[in-house]
Amino acid sequence: MTNQAYPEIYLVEDDRDIREVLAALFESVGYTVTCFAETNSFLAEARKRTPQCVLLDIQLPGTSGLDALSRIDTHRFRAPIIVLSAHCRTQVVVEAVKRGAFDFIEKPFAPDTIVERVQNSVETWRHDKAQFHATRRRSGGFPGEELLTPREHDVLARIIEGDSSKEVALQLGISFRTVQVHRARIMDKLKARNTADLVNIVFNAKSRSRDKTGGGELADGGQHYFADGGPRW
Repeated sequence: MTNQAYPEIYLVEDDRDIREVLAALFESVGYTVTCFAETNSFLAEARKRTPQCVLLDIQLPGTSGLDALSRIDTHRFRAPIIVLSAHCRTQVVVEAVKRGAFDFIEKPFAPDTIVERVQNSVETWRHDKAQFHATRRRSGGFPGEELLTPREHDVLARIIEGDSSKEVALQLGISFRTVQVHRARIMDKLKARNTADLVNIVFNAKSRSRDKTGGGELADGGQHYFADGGPRW
């Protein structure tokens, strides 16, 4: 039985040596690590309880890591999923982020680097719900906002405050490359030609909202729900 006294990490990796090394590494800094050699057992367990973080390899036997991202409904899964891959091709990164990956780490990686990335991801995730609603309230509503994922809202909030992609990566605890993917998807979804255009889209809508309501707050206080009545964050 898993010791729930410590933060738990799910490690989904088919390479036995890597599993053992990473499990020992994270256990040495106080995590409980539950290992899976393939995705089906991971998905079954993820339906029962949620860990603090998931490390998910892309190349897995049977159902791939990318397919697992699609099946787990990442928009509602309450833990960051960090994808691991030895093949850091742009299209793979884009597809992983598109399917809801929180971050992307390329193999091989330094032990201290992956521990820091996981710790940053867990810490950032704890604030995501409030950050998401705060971003919605600050934005005042703008065309296409419903197309953005919670993570894209987080990135957008930093962009409109003038942060560079490197600064966004540092503040959100994700890689520079992951930020670039999110930024490109935001620009595409909002039909922005450049950063200045993106800022104008958001702030012009915010100004119009203030003119109508006198405060720019969303009528529902920032809460948005799925069809089943559950909050989306």
